[in-house]
Amino acid sequence: MYIKKYFIYMLLILVCVACSSAKEPDPTPEEEEEEKTFMKAEEVLGVPKSGLPWHSGAWTPGKDGHTVENIREFEVWRGRPLDISTVYCNYSGVLGNISNSDWNFSYPGPNRRLSVGVPIAGSDISVSQVNTGEADHLFEAVALLLVQNNRKDAIIRIGWEADIPNNWAWHRNVDNCEEYKQVWRRIRNIFHKHSDQFVFTFEGSIGSRLEGASDNEAWLRLAYPGDDVVDLIGCDTYNFYHTKVMPDGSGWDTVLNPSWGLGLQDVADFARARKKGLILPEWGIHGGEHGPGDVPQYIEYMFNFFKNNADIMAAECYFNEYDSYIQCALWTDGQPEQNPKSAARYLQLFGK
Repeated sequence: MYIKKYFIYMLLILVCVACSSAKEPDPTPEEEEEEKTFMKAEEVLGVPKSGLPWHSGAWTPGKDGHTVENIREFEVWRGRPLDISTVYCNYSGVLGNISNSDWNFSYPGPNRRLSVGVPIAGSDISVSQVNTGEADHLFEAVALLLVQNNRKDAIIRIGWEADIPNNWAWHRNVDNCEEYKQVWRRIRNIFHKHSDQFVFTFEGSIGSRLEGASDNEAWLRLAYPGDDVVDLIGCDTYNFYHTKVMPDGSGWDTVLNPSWGLGLQDVADFARARKKGLILPEWGIHGGEHGPGDVPQYIEYMFNFFKNNADIMAAECYFNEYDSYIQCALWTDGQPEQNPKSAARYLQLFGK
């Protein structure tokens, strides 16, 4: 009887060992996709409160300007909270103004992550002067204002759209990208000193080619500040000029891979190669002089692009501007409808 019990005991041990050493089954494609989905969004920015696979935000001026009520009404309209509110430093072409940005950082209300456009030159101070430290006190002031307004986790857009020729005071060309990188790193280090939760973006502009360059991707190659200081790589893109989807749905390839200028696919590929998250701090349809207006297909193509790049997709912010120069508003704050077909498609895809 003792021997029989012994053999049964040993058999149970062998079964347990075999079970514990059995290889876990390989994940299914669906499980792999689910694991991939929130990778960069959560890694860099945390769990999106919007419920989308990425952090979703907007620029939301209303008929009475910028108010926290506008942000709340936009959220009600789309049926999801915003993860990010788009703001800019006080500027008006003068870099010295950025130190007076308290209202810009406070009006969105508490508990909102900001995406902050930070100018790096103006009519009063050049990029070269910034590079020697003459404006350090201004960037110190901006960083402190953000911390004082409980915006320690803000997304910091240093010198955005610098690859657009003759656009901002800090626009670059092939000969001065090295200076841009130095200035970018200098400003980043000033901000980082005040909060290690700030998130820093390096951005290009879809459809723009760096002045003096012979290839579309020169901006990414020559101006990138470095993996050690960049958290997110991104771009601004609007449905206009030569990178646009037409009302019949054609033209998406000109946004992804334009014959001239940086393409959306170029930026995504660059971010993926550097193992960085992808961000689109500004995007939208365009009803101004150079855009085709109300094109719901563009909204759908962008949504599908975000979804298809879920492994790197960290954040996007729709530029909801009613003004006549761009006319890309979806939510109109009680004003006459501007882009009803695109608004309906946005709600269908980005809403609940």
